[in-house]
Amino acid sequence: MMSVKTCSLSLGVVVAAACGGTAPPPADGPAPPSAMPTAASAPSSAASATASAPVPDAPKHAKSPFHLLVRAEHPLDLYPVGERLFVRSNGGIPLALVDGDRLIEDEKYGKGLEGFMGIRGIVGSWPDDAWAAITLSNGRVGWGGIRKWNGGSWATSGNDLGQRWIYAGLATWSGGLLALLYNVMPYDTNDTVRFKWLGSAKRPPLPVTTKTSCGTLVRASGFTALPTGEVFSAGATCDDDKFAIEWWKAGATRGQVERFDGPNPYNETYLLARTAKDVWVIGDAWKSAITVHFDGERFEVVKNPFVLPTISASLGSDGTLWVVTGQPFDNDKVQGTVWKRAPKHDWERVALPEGVTSPTSVHAAVDGRVWLAAGNGLYRTTPPAAQVQEVKWEWGRQFPGHVRIPKLATEGCKDIYVLMYGITKVTPKDYDFPLTRKAIKGHTELAGTRFAETEDNGKRYFGAFVPTLAMGKKIEKLVREKVKGSQPAVICFAPRVLRDIDIDLATGEVKK
Repeated sequence: MMSVKTCSLSLGVVVAAACGGTAPPPADGPAPPSAMPTAASAPSSAASATASAPVPDAPKHAKSPFHLLVRAEHPLDLYPVGERLFVRSNGGIPLALVDGDRLIEDEKYGKGLEGFMGIRGIVGSWPDDAWAAITLSNGRVGWGGIRKWNGGSWATSGNDLGQRWIYAGLATWSGGLLALLYNVMPYDTNDTVRFKWLGSAKRPPLPVTTKTSCGTLVRASGFTALPTGEVFSAGATCDDDKFAIEWWKAGATRGQVERFDGPNPYNETYLLARTAKDVWVIGDAWKSAITVHFDGERFEVVKNPFVLPTISASLGSDGTLWVVTGQPFDNDKVQGTVWKRAPKHDWERVALPEGVTSPTSVHAAVDGRVWLAAGNGLYRTTPPAAQVQEVKWEWGRQFPGHVRIPKLATEGCKDIYVLMYGITKVTPKDYDFPLTRKAIKGHTELAGTRFAETEDNGKRYFGAFVPTLAMGKKIEKLVREKVKGSQPAVICFAPRVLRDIDIDLATGEVKK
């Protein structure tokens, strides 16, 4: 069952909304007005509040159920497509097929996805009926697109969405595909969520979202649907900014809303359905997460032991829920965890393989095996028949005629570039990036940094060339913390310089 959560890096900004929630795209400019107007209506009755349940750590010498199959250069993410599994890496693997114990790298798997900023999900069956929901960007704002596999590449299906409209994901539903669209910058519209039908079959009546005085009541950033016709979405309410689930019975166009005493899930929302009587919903707000189970009749808040953000979730064919928690921006420093919860059992912390501290993605396959991406490795609950596969992405080996894919910077990289964000066509040619200058003001230890407007593949970017990796990470941290919505990245890349921006580090002013 698909869960939508992932960000990706090509030469451009990672759009905040591509990672979930409703955060605006990064911008060196004023923050937008509040996205949550207030209504006079009072919230209805809700389920009980969520709280962390104390769960003992995994035994120090517990044996991990996961076995290493593949070792790569950079952390991997998992993308199930029906009964098949793909992986990709921000460090260079655009999309590779898992075949038995091996990764199959073929440039065709990435064709048609060039220029995307995030895969929101891939659904269907491989190779005959596979669809990908992606997020594209011009560096300032994002929008969604659908790509369909045609046997040799991913082809555009229909028109891409308008700017600021993102696909929350896709799901097999009522003989076709259902998509949920949401507006990542809803401050000037009350119509924030829409459903869309995909496929050639006759379209059934679409679910209609509940409206109130402040517009769409549940500003859903995640959803799931079942082939039998049920639909579930979740997000924050427009009137009190609390967590809520809206759901539709098979054949119904009008839904029902369940409110919960939980926070706005501005990190990520996961909805996982095995049947209409076994649905899990996770709303994560970085410092706390609410987990809710639906048994076909009622929603029940299930206490959880999570102390780190939820970054991946999967529901097995046996009803076991698997969850990965961790810190997505500091995987080398924070001890991530894997949790599982079998039906009628409590949460259990799963031991990680020796030396692994940063799990990133989990997938419970229909055959009962569980896959885990952790560190730079691909793991599975059954061991490989052969030796561990070493996968290395050769820098400079790029697909002809397509967007180059930069690598994340590591020690030894000759060209270290801090990519801050893209520049749109309407940005003045003499723009001097005031918020970025304010973020680095007074940090004279960054002497030697070259700030510049650059160009790659016809697009303009603002970034900084630095002499050391440590200095690059320092700038990345400053900008991420002080420029709201920004997602800078330190990459090994040398884009063409269009103009230098000489900044006085002591004052933050541009030198004349």
